[in-house]
Amino acid sequence: MGRWVRFEQQLSTGFGMLEGDRITVYLGDMYGNATATQEVLLTDSVDLLIPCQPTKMIGLANNSRSIAEKKRHCNAELLALLHQTVKYLPRERQNYLISDLNFPPREIVSKLSAELTLMPGDLIACGTGPGALPMKPGSTIDIEIAGIGTLSNVFH
Repeated sequence: MGRWVRFEQQLSTGFGMLEGDRITVYLGDMYGNATATQEVLLTDSVDLLIPCQPTKMIGLANNSRSIAEKKRHCNAELLALLHQTVKYLPRERQNYLISDLNFPPREIVSKLSAELTLMPGDLIACGTGPGALPMKPGSTIDIEIAGIGTLSNVFH
């Protein structure tokens, strides 16, 4: 089964279905009425882009229960069961339940979407838990949510 990708070729962006080293080009809306064309591109002829183009970046601060407990702030009941692991250089730096967040992701999305329109690709930084350190340029950081997958990026 293929997966959706965005790409740039000759200063033009597009999207399509990636299977092996080939991209079948689609037209329309990746999240709506996407229609396959007859055009097929090789991956070495394009630059792959991030899957979605964010329209906004929203960041939250002071959203970690365990840090709040250390600072003697209030502690609400645990609500979420997802687990996040963060590895940096390749040592594990963070390993905590998403329920450590004062506001779980579902509640954050619900409250934000009541006030503004969230689009595919929009980013919401939910805050960070204990163990976060400054990163050095060129370092790779892996963020894994069990059952969902791993996001790996190089810090520049």
